[in-house]
Amino acid sequence: GPDDRIIDAIKHIDFTMSAKRQILPKLPYIMPPAQDKIDLLLHPPVEALQRVLAQKKPLEKALLAAVQGISPLVCRELCVQVSCDGMTSAAEIDDVSKGRLLATLTALCHNIQSYSGEPYLLSDSQTNLPLEFSFMPITQYGSKVQSQKMASFSELLDMFYGERDRVLRVHQRAHDILQVVNRTTERISRKINKQRVELSESENRDTLKECGDILSANLYQLKRGMDSCILENFYHNNEPKKIALDVRMTPAQNAQKYYKEYHKAATAQNYLTEQISSGEEELIYLETVLDEVTRASGESDIMEIREELQDGGYLRKRGQKSVKKRVHKPRRFLSDDGFEIFVGRNNKQNDRLTLKTAAKTDVWFHTKDIPGAHVIVFADGQEVPERTLTQAAILAATNSKAGESAQVSVDYVQARYVKKPTGAKPGKVIYDHYHTAYVRPDKELEERLEKQAAQSHSQS
Repeated sequence: GPDDRIIDAIKHIDFTMSAKRQILPKLPYIMPPAQDKIDLLLHPPVEALQRVLAQKKPLEKALLAAVQGISPLVCRELCVQVSCDGMTSAAEIDDVSKGRLLATLTALCHNIQSYSGEPYLLSDSQTNLPLEFSFMPITQYGSKVQSQKMASFSELLDMFYGERDRVLRVHQRAHDILQVVNRTTERISRKINKQRVELSESENRDTLKECGDILSANLYQLKRGMDSCILENFYHNNEPKKIALDVRMTPAQNAQKYYKEYHKAATAQNYLTEQISSGEEELIYLETVLDEVTRASGESDIMEIREELQDGGYLRKRGQKSVKKRVHKPRRFLSDDGFEIFVGRNNKQNDRLTLKTAAKTDVWFHTKDIPGAHVIVFADGQEVPERTLTQAAILAATNSKAGESAQVSVDYVQARYVKKPTGAKPGKVIYDHYHTAYVRPDKELEERLEKQAAQSHSQS
C-alpha cells in the first residue's frame, strides 16, 4: 500500500515459518535479505572466479552459491562449456579448467551487460513437453531435449506456459487411454509368450506318432501292466528306443494314446500359430494408438482416439445420449510446389483419408513398418514433382514413432494400390507397386508447410 504496508499476499508467511521476514496483511513490507553473491553487472569476472574457487562445493553448486542471478540450468551449462564435471570440487579444478572458467564467466558477463541474450525453449524430444527456457543455447541434455530459438522473450514465455499447459491437459485427458492400452499390451505380450512356449512343445509331435507306430507294429511283444518297453525304432536304423507306457492300459490303448496326443499337438500348432499372429497384429495396432496419443495436439484428437477404442471394445462407452459424431479434419499442408498435403491425426482419420477422401491418382505415404500417420498428396490429375514427394515423405516421417530418428524409410504409392484387409483394425492397410524414400524428420519444415497452407486458405 501507500504506507509500504502489505495489503495481502497469495501465500502468508508467519513467525512459525520465518523468524526474519513475515508476509502478512498490514505488516510493513521488508525487502528480501541480500544474498552474499557476486553481481556480474557490478563486479569483474575475475572476482566471480575467485569467489567460485573459494567454495568447498562441487563446481555446479559453487557457481550457484557464488554468482547472483544464474539458475541451476545455467550453472550446469557453464560446467559443460568448461568441459568439467559439475560434481568436481571447485577448489580442486586444474589451471586449464580455471582458465576456461574465467573465459566462460567473461563471455557470460558480456552477454548480460550487452543485453545480447537470445530466447531458447527446451522441450522433451519424445513428448514435446516444454521443460525449461533460457537466454543462452543449452547443450547439456544432448538428443533427449530439443532446443528451439524463439523470435522474442515474450513469444518464448507465451509458448512455454501455453504449450506446457496444453500438453499437460492433453496428457491428463489421455491418462485412462494410456492405462488401458498399456495394460492390454502387457496382457497380450504375456499371452503370446505363453503360446510360444506351447507351440515349441507341440513341434515335437512327430515323436508321438513314431511311438504310436512302433507300438502298433510290436503289439504282440507287449502286455498290459508294463510301465515301459524298449523296441527297435525302424525310423532310425532300428536303434533301441525306450517308450513310456500307462500300466492301466492295454498295448493297443497305449498306441492310440500316442496317436491322440499327436493329433492334439498338430491341431494345437495350427491354433497357436493363428493366435500368436492375431496377438502380434493387435500389439501393432495398440502401438499405433500410443503413437496417436503422443502426437495428439488437442482435446478433439483425444476424443476421437477415445471413440476409436470404444468402438473396438477397449474402453467402455459412457452413458450418454446418442449424438451425431463430429468428423474431425486431418492436418493440412501446402508444398513449395503448391500441392495440398493432408496428414491423418489418428487411425480413423487415416482410414477416411486414404480409403474415402483420396482419389486413385493421389499419392499415399507411410513409414515403412513403423506406426505413423497416413499422408496423402492431392495430385488433382497432375504429375507430382519430386520436391513435393520428398516433402510429403518428410511429413510422414515426422508424424510417426520415428519422428526423432536420423533417417526414416517411407513407402509411397498411388492410392489406387492401397487396400484394407477384411476385418482389419482401424488404420491397417496393405499396398503394392510402391517406392521407398529415405528422409530425415524435419519439424521446422512441418511448421513452415502448415503455415503456408493456413495463409493460402485465408487469402482464398
